[in-house]
Amino acid sequence: MKVLVVGKASLDTYISIDGFVKENTRSNIKTKLECPSGSAFVSASLLSLWGEETYFNGIIGRDDAGNKILRYAKNIGLNTDYLLKKQIETTKNYVILNRYNSSNTILSNINKNKAETIDIEITPDVILLDSEEYELSKMAIESFPNSKKIINLYNINESTLKLCKKCEYIICSKEFAELISKERLDYTKPDTLKKVLNEMCEVYNSEVIITLGNKGCLYRVDDKTKIMGAIKVIKKDETGARDIFAGAFAYAIGKNLPIEKSLKIAIIASGLSVKKIGSTTSIPDITEVYEIYAKNR
Repeated sequence: MKVLVVGKASLDTYISIDGFVKENTRSNIKTKLECPSGSAFVSASLLSLWGEETYFNGIIGRDDAGNKILRYAKNIGLNTDYLLKKQIETTKNYVILNRYNSSNTILSNINKNKAETIDIEITPDVILLDSEEYELSKMAIESFPNSKKIINLYNINESTLKLCKKCEYIICSKEFAELISKERLDYTKPDTLKKVLNEMCEVYNSEVIITLGNKGCLYRVDDKTKIMGAIKVIKKDETGARDIFAGAFAYAIGKNLPIEKSLKIAIIASGLSVKKIGSTTSIPDITEVYEIYAKNR
């Protein structure tokens, strides 16, 4: 299976402290971790680590951070032929983790550099987008109309909403779904769950998966609205969980698995990831995912 992943790559530094930073005080760093990240790059890394022929299409700078991303990609066999290297500063994030409650606060130097398009010479079976690089995403969609297309939606603007209408699968947050449907999701009122999901599916004519954090995900199958619960784990950091969810879902959809089986694999993978700090550093081994999957069929 060939997978093309389009979107954001960054270098993240994770700093964990007891409690949260207060003004005019000193906090002791308990742990520090640096790793390649970015929503699309994390998904691409999972797919490569899980043995799929994966190509990443995004932008990095010709700097130390960009070189670290390239070295990591080479080490895991992720193809970077379509990774654009420009005279810019690679996006870097600084993630402050509160060890008491596992909350996170992210500081970013996001570079809004416009990417020129690039010819993709492979024909992917699956295209996974993170809505960060519109021009690259648009070209990928238009170039390969027969590929299965999935968008892991982060940005809400006119451009990204156009991408949604060209994808068979949309993965989005509870907050995004509420904004689009103008309806609050109330777990005590099943009708609100059905109304929000059905409206999303009708607006975009796509299969919509709404991630619900530690409650799992909301989806539709055979015109029935369902919630698939998350696995129970002790959470340390969930910054990369949804990107791992998206990568694992793309993996399963590319294998032509039914949507519920695909979601179960994604739920397990994302659940395992929150047990570790970091994004690419928290990608679970595929054998562990399948072991849990086999026990919970």
